Amino acid sequence: MKRFDNKNLFENQYRAGINLFLGAGVSVNAKSKDGKKLPVGNALAEELKKHFELKLDLPLPQLSTILENTKRAEFYNFLKQRYTIGEFDKRYLSIDKLNPKSIYTTNIDNLIQEVYKEIPDKYINDVTYNGESYNDASAIDFSALHGNVLYEDRKMIFDTASINNAYSTNPKIWNQLAIDFERKITLFWGYGLNDTGVIQALTSANTTPTNHKDKWIIVRSIDSDIIFYYEALGINIIVADTDEFLDYLETLNIYNIDKKSKISEEINYFLTKNLVPKNNINLPVRPIIEFFTGNPPIWYDIFSNQIYKTSHYNLVRNYIYSQKNLIIQGAPVSGKTTLMMQIALDIDFQIKLIFENMQLNKAELIAKILNNQKAIIFLDNFSDSLEAFNYLTKFENIKLVGIERTHNFSAVSHLIDISKFNIHNVTELKDSDLQGIYDNLPLGTKSSKLIKEKNKDYEKDTIFEFIKRNVKHNTIKDRFREVLINLKKHDYKITEFLVLTAYAHRSRIPISFDMLYSYFIDELTSYDEIFELRYHLDDLVKDYSGDLDIENDQDYYFPRSYHIAETIIEIVDSEVLKNVMLKALNNIPNIRIPFYNTYRKYAYDKTLATKAFKNWEEGRDFYEQVYEMDFNNPYVLQQGALYLAYKKKFATAFEWIDKAITQTNNRFFSIRNSHAIILFDANINNPGEGSDIRKQLDNSMEILEKCFNADKRKVFHAVRYAEQSIEYLNRFYDRKAIDYVETAKVWLKNEYKQRNWDRELQNLIQKIDQIKL
Repeated sequence: MKRFDNKNLFENQYRAGINLFLGAGVSVNAKSKDGKKLPVGNALAEELKKHFELKLDLPLPQLSTILENTKRAEFYNFLKQRYTIGEFDKRYLSIDKLNPKSIYTTNIDNLIQEVYKEIPDKYINDVTYNGESYNDASAIDFSALHGNVLYEDRKMIFDTASINNAYSTNPKIWNQLAIDFERKITLFWGYGLNDTGVIQALTSANTTPTNHKDKWIIVRSIDSDIIFYYEALGINIIVADTDEFLDYLETLNIYNIDKKSKISEEINYFLTKNLVPKNNINLPVRPIIEFFTGNPPIWYDIFSNQIYKTSHYNLVRNYIYSQKNLIIQGAPVSGKTTLMMQIALDIDFQIKLIFENMQLNKAELIAKILNNQKAIIFLDNFSDSLEAFNYLTKFENIKLVGIERTHNFSAVSHLIDISKFNIHNVTELKDSDLQGIYDNLPLGTKSSKLIKEKNKDYEKDTIFEFIKRNVKHNTIKDRFREVLINLKKHDYKITEFLVLTAYAHRSRIPISFDMLYSYFIDELTSYDEIFELRYHLDDLVKDYSGDLDIENDQDYYFPRSYHIAETIIEIVDSEVLKNVMLKALNNIPNIRIPFYNTYRKYAYDKTLATKAFKNWEEGRDFYEQVYEMDFNNPYVLQQGALYLAYKKKFATAFEWIDKAITQTNNRFFSIRNSHAIILFDANINNPGEGSDIRKQLDNSMEILEKCFNADKRKVFHAVRYAEQSIEYLNRFYDRKAIDYVETAKVWLKNEYKQRNWDRELQNLIQKIDQIKL
């Protein structure tokens, strides 16, 4: 067979019983009583034309409609003659190895009945007449969806009307199929999902498609475009013809369901907290929104079945059922722990244990307690428990699954016998994953439309990045903060590398090898150490491949996504950011910085300085040093003035912004805008009563109004205008002050229509609404 998706998973699950859904392609190795092969599709149409002397150029459904309504008895006699089985390939007997519990078929032949006449301990229970069997291990429920040659009182469906109405005329059977999709895995064989009823069952409102067990479908050609359709439906693909699949069935062992290990009293006593729960009884509960706003998953979230299972879910389960142990790696906050918990809940092991850390003596105790019983052990952040992790690999009865961030795994991989493991990275998602995650987000918290990374310079979104884009009020940054804290604790140099890369990205340039070498010049013994640092951050930093025209004789790096870079800058410890900014200023010559004209516009932004320099004098000294080293750039004065105004050093701030305006001859609108903001902040709390103070405040409001009308970033100006209008009203409660507030209210509400997820905007609107005008 050329392709068999998740074969290990299939071969584990079929033993518990499956649903078989059969179509015409299954019966190609059977013959009717007259020794002829059974006709399929066009071949049957041609036989009907010849037998009934029809000189009509019509396909099979239309021909069948004519015969159904003109010569029904003769038509059915012909069908029974051609589809009553006389002999069949004995390999069909291997169908029973699949342990089918339900068989659905669109075929009208009696192949299945003939096969099971030779299976001594099983019988076919036709649900059409007998209903579903209960607690009968010998029974196989059989549903002939289009009729059967053995029926005397039911139609055989070939005509157009009956095919189109199959679902509505017999909904019970199709609804039962929908329920069976939840009970057992399903194999579609010789069938192309063409019936309306099957699609109805796949998407039935009577069941939850996300609860369906896995499905496989056999496709004859690896080049068939229909594969994309089946994949979109979440169905695993097997590429094989009937002969190939029958040969495969013969290689299977006779199904047997192993007796599952019992959880001993010792396990319950020593490892209760580590056992995967069997149900959600007595578990802590919480609204699912807490998960989607960044809190780590809890078992109740997993049991709720509201968290989408990504394409990694089946791939990981398939690895688990292979002969090797497994390492799941990925970028920070890429859904590793959530996936681990989903897998742990559903995987077919009686003894399932999860640990976040483990000492060697604990691993020795676990191995002793298990006493050769089969168990699966998940060890999260396993690089912190490496001695125990390696010890557990010695035991064949233990399936070991380690979960770790890529950079941590890279650091310890040389200490692990990799030959014993499959290794799977879960960082990236498929487009179908993004759609599925978005569809599963609670209605009240997701964005109005799906938003994903479109910039070709960046890789596809991880779960972290995608949810950050699509969930309102996301607080997942708190989890990323823990990543940086741990990284700083274990390797400060790697932390600097990551923050410096994000800092350069914040300045709109890729970071060059020369920049990195200059930055670390006093701490390196060779160039290779830069590559080693880069290697440890493989999931967070990638080789630059954008459109900027850069030199080819050195490497350039970029954060793997815009959102990761922004989040790093937002949550990094201020002392780390200050050290990186000062070290970059002092160690990296301007000539070593690619696209320096772009860099200088962003690298000294007041928001960065506010984050980095808590002490205003240190911030002032930083900007003075930058101004001197950056050829008296007025932009530096502007940013320095905004920083000083934030620190409420208004006299110095106004002096700096006034100098910037003079230096640029009042030509740059952005500097005039900053001048207006500082003008307001410098005067609003001035205790004087002179008209000049109010004049300066009105001047600031007028400039902001011009900004709002002219700039695309309207919400930024509207928020600032509203905040100033409230302060203005608190000082001058008169008609002009009221007009400012009413204007702000109109602006904010118009912006909120487009940004109803913006809590800051919502809170400001509520604050203004509460003002009595």
